[in-house]
Amino acid sequence: GQTNFVMKLALIASMSGLLFGYDTGVVSGALIFLEPDLGLTDLQAEIVVSSTVLAAAISAFYGHNVMSLYGRKRTLVVASIVFVIGSLVMAVGNYEILVLGRIIVGVAIGFASEAGPLYISECAPPELRGSLTTLFNVAVVGGQVFASILCGMLSYLPQNVSWRLMLALGAVPAFTQMVGFMSLPLSPTWLVIKGRNEDAANVLYQIRGESPVAQEPSNGLDKTNN
Repeated sequence: GQTNFVMKLALIASMSGLLFGYDTGVVSGALIFLEPDLGLTDLQAEIVVSSTVLAAAISAFYGHNVMSLYGRKRTLVVASIVFVIGSLVMAVGNYEILVLGRIIVGVAIGFASEAGPLYISECAPPELRGSLTTLFNVAVVGGQVFASILCGMLSYLPQNVSWRLMLALGAVPAFTQMVGFMSLPLSPTWLVIKGRNEDAANVLYQIRGESPVAQEPSNGLDKTNN
């Protein structure tokens, strides 16, 4: 039914939070092995960690413009693709390539952390909106827990293999999210903003089983279109 579809939508979109949490959790475990393996100084190790945070902050700042132009769904799909690329780049290179991969992943995190909760809130029915939006925050913590467990499991592998696998495996949930979004609709709010009211009504019908455009003000969307 519609409830199952909405739950599927929210779970796939909240995987953005899982990626966010996984990256923040996995780097602390991977750093234990990559620092001696690559012979990093303390400053270089700090750059490895902070480069993702800085890139995420910058991309989140510009994320609104990207979402306004291309929509929330497309932004999340692109973020998933970029995260996959960044995860693989981090795992294959030396220090410089590692930092490049961390920056690429940071760009993906910045876009996804902004677009994920917004997409859920704009698609969810009013009675489920609050609870479904919090799934993003739950996924962030879940990603950190999963990363800690995975780092512990991989710590028994050779030093030059363990940290590369820790970082590379972040591509798995990102790829899963990318594939999952192929079956999800565009945000009805974005469609209304773009003047595609009929498409928005069709999406709302697909999500909720009815077209509630006339029943719900949807945060002033009618005014936005005038």
